[in-house]
Amino acid sequence: MDAGLFSGKHESKVCYLVECARTRAAYGKYLTYGQLLEPVRPLDPLPVFSEKVFGWNRDRSGTVPAAEARLWRSEDGNLAVFFANYSGERVRFRYRVDSKDPSGQSGTAERTEVLEPACLKVVEIGRP
Repeated sequence: MDAGLFSGKHESKVCYLVECARTRAAYGKYLTYGQLLEPVRPLDPLPVFSEKVFGWNRDRSGTVPAAEARLWRSEDGNLAVFFANYSGERVRFRYRVDSKDPSGQSGTAERTEVLEPACLKVVEIGRP
């Protein structure tokens, strides 16, 4: 990214980055002070999107999944899944989270989240 991002023609990207900053500030107990555990894999195929300018090299293009998710643990042991939908379309994200509490007990949760276009979503699971 360079200063051209703020030229006006990329307003939707700037709004998305602002939302990223707000989410990071609101969920600092996970994203700043917590621990990234693992990617959350979708159980069903996700749509993809392509971008002509992808990364630092401007003469490239790429295709990536429309959404992704990560599992985080806060210092107090709570878990949360952070979702990002990069596309302009609604995305269904079915997933399973396996967690272990300090005693080694395992718990599994399977859910489906509907991610609105170009949104971030946080699902706090609590303690395993």
